[in-house]
Amino acid sequence: MIRLLFVLPCLLLAVPLSAATLVFDENALPTNDPVNGFGSFTFDDFGGGAVTETATSLVFDVSDNNASNGVFGGVGVDYVVENPPGSMTFVPQHFDAATHQWELRVKLLPNNAAGALRAVFIDDDGAGTADEHQYEFNLLSVPNDGEFHVLTLPLSTPLFSQGAFGFTLGNGAVDPGLRQIQIQTPFGSTGRLNVEVDYLRITPSIPEPASLGGVLISMMILGQRRRS
Repeated sequence: MIRLLFVLPCLLLAVPLSAATLVFDENALPTNDPVNGFGSFTFDDFGGGAVTETATSLVFDVSDNNASNGVFGGVGVDYVVENPPGSMTFVPQHFDAATHQWELRVKLLPNNAAGALRAVFIDDDGAGTADEHQYEFNLLSVPNDGEFHVLTLPLSTPLFSQGAFGFTLGNGAVDPGLRQIQIQTPFGSTGRLNVEVDYLRITPSIPEPASLGGVLISMMILGQRRRS
């Protein structure tokens, strides 16, 4: 099972993400604590040991194990807390998608034949409505050199969006309320996915105004010192 690691404890509340980072990696196993104790989920070809935890990474070795939909499936985690005990309460994470991005640190392994890997999140729009936004990393751009490489994608421009499974279609906008993250293969893929993932994370892509202010102040002080 997999859990979601929060860098800042304040993310347990439905508050803006701000300058924090959401991380989905090996340190988040085997359950979703401290967010919850319900663990992760897999579906289709990602079950049956296709996802393995190492000391420093997650290893994916995914083939078409069920002879259906190609090499397709995923692994994911939900943002829930146990309140009251024994029940799940979803706690969507709110932030500005325009100032955040996906980062994937990945290494190709010898048996990889997959050309793409997807990051997916469910965007809760309230009252039983939600959208699913899908983003695609091009693995063909990753050197097959036995090293990790970092790929980025803007969060504001998904590959496509659709109604989330089990929900009524939301407003279609990328305006989280993020309530779930998944790693997926594209539907109908034919190539075996064999990669090692250090992390998939959502992180700010634009410095916060306070950070920019600090940089400007430092530059002004440096300029004054040079003139003195």
